[in-house]
Amino acid sequence: MVLITFTLFSCERIKRKKDDISDKVFAKFDPVNPDTRFNKKRFTEFFGFTPTSDITNLYCYSDRLGIDAAYYFAFKCNETTLMKIKEDLGLSIDSSAIGLSGFDLNYEWWNNNKIATIKPLTRHEGSLYWYLWYDGEYGQVYFLSFDT
Repeated sequence: MVLITFTLFSCERIKRKKDDISDKVFAKFDPVNPDTRFNKKRFTEFFGFTPTSDITNLYCYSDRLGIDAAYYFAFKCNETTLMKIKEDLGLSIDSSAIGLSGFDLNYEWWNNNKIATIKPLTRHEGSLYWYLWYDGEYGQVYFLSFDT
């Protein structure tokens, strides 16, 4: 029994080490499972701080094919965290933009219909764009960063 437990533990450690090494080469995003260690790591990289306890149901996805890239995040948080993200990323209200056609995502956690009804916080710098939509009723954030 001890040998089986040790073997299972060792196999899990090897798999985790392999995942960590491959993540350094090609960053992993998990659009299927929320709150994974890779999604939390991506959150930290994009938002500049470790996810706080109010950040839940954290999903992320990347589309890095071709010459441009797009990164999607969805999560729940409180308004204090929302304001921190807004300030840290230098986002401001864009009264002209509501939805973005062409950036629809076919995952249950990315609500294209809801995003189309919310005015985003945005920032644009060179070829980089940031959009953040906040559904205050549910504390739900939708974040998209892309380059052109």
